[in-house]
Formats: sequence, structure tokens, C-alpha cells
Amino acid sequence: MLQEKFKNAKTHNEVTALMESFQSAVAAGKEKQEGWPSAAYATSKAGVTSMTRCIAEDLKAKGSKTLVNACCPGYVRVRPLS
Repeated sequence: MLQEKFKNAKTHNEVTALMESFQSAVAAGKEKQEGWPSAAYATSKAGVTSMTRCIAEDLKAKGSKTLVNACCPGYVRVRPLS
């Protein structure tokens, strides 16, 4: 269901709303109950991919021939900020 929501998002605002919904679910400790993946990386990658598609479609609608790409690297271990 969430995968379809990201796939069907047509505007920057729709993608932003999805990402804010995820952020709120995590803050409330309810991400699993609301159907979000257990890894924030998967959600952030879906957000970046969807936003990239929206930007490309916006530019195309304006007549631009700009190629829009996104780079989603693999898992990177980071130290916690302390």
C-alpha cells in the first residue's frame, strides 16, 4: 500500500506529506503499526525516488529537456551523534 502511495505521488507536496507522515509515525513509535518498513533507509529511498520523478515530470511539463537523476547509495554505517 505505501509502495503504491510513493509510486502514485504526482506532486512535491504529496511526497513531502508521505515523508512527514513517516516522521510523525516514528516520533510516536507507531511506524510498524501504520505499515511503514522497519528501516528508515527504505522509506528515504522511496521518498528520494518519488521526489526525483516529480521534479523530472515538472521540468518535462515546462518543456525542459533536462535529464534528472537520483543516486541512492547502499547502506552506510554512521556513528551516533553524542
